[in-house]
Amino acid sequence: MPSMSELIKTYGIRPRHSWGQNFLADRNTLLRLVETIGLDESDTVVCEFGAGLGALTSAVAAPGRTVVAVERDRDLCEVLRRLEFAGPVEIAEADAQTFDLQALAVRNGGPFKLIGNLPYHISSALLLRTIEERRFLKSAAFLVQSEFAERLTAKAATPEYSILSVLFQRSAKVRRVLPVKRGCFIPVPRVDSSFILIDFIEDPVFRVPDEKLFSDFVRAAFNQRRKTVINSIKGQPFTDFSAAQIAELKRLHPELETRRAEELSCLQFVAIVRNLHTIAGG
Repeated sequence: MPSMSELIKTYGIRPRHSWGQNFLADRNTLLRLVETIGLDESDTVVCEFGAGLGALTSAVAAPGRTVVAVERDRDLCEVLRRLEFAGPVEIAEADAQTFDLQALAVRNGGPFKLIGNLPYHISSALLLRTIEERRFLKSAAFLVQSEFAERLTAKAATPEYSILSVLFQRSAKVRRVLPVKRGCFIPVPRVDSSFILIDFIEDPVFRVPDEKLFSDFVRAAFNQRRKTVINSIKGQPFTDFSAAQIAELKRLHPELETRRAEELSCLQFVAIVRNLHTIAGG
């Protein structure tokens, strides 16, 4: 496969800054990424978000393995269709935020591995989608800006602790396996990146009776970080708690009147939502 700089020159590609297009160009880094993903002969289908100009696509393509390369940029899809790969590659001209993961799992006969170099401006949305639709996935491996990797693994009472921290710590084990310097990309971004591996877990300690309620409550709690949790959850568009329900929640968890979301651990959020589910008549 031609180098990234050759592809850009040959096809007159102008990376779209507004779409967060930064193409991984360092071959040694690519090889190390593929090693850490840990693909084997059972991985007959791999889905890639943000295929770009096919660097990662080419690195994972192999006989007996179909790579479903999801890319929304029509010009890049045209380039991808002209390239030769070591195995079958299906170019899906689609938005990774809406691409049908369930349909691919059905076609595959079960969960599959999801990989990708995630654009900065939609990294949060794609990571949240990964958690919400994890039942279709074996695991995930993403190249993200380092700040996102820090947020996924951050502990309570730290500046990086966020909605992503809580949701991922409840449902996944996240490992930062490889730092990737900004100079490995074309064009060069302003910050460094990290390659992360995500293994999904189902620990009874973190089990909640209603996944959507948990997600909505955590989002509401963090939506106004400067406020205490009880004040932050009031009047949110994705929560609808009555005054009586909030009063009962305060009785069971008086700490919510004095503490902010960033001060609560994942386990504390789990305990709160379990009680909230009972209060709401679940």
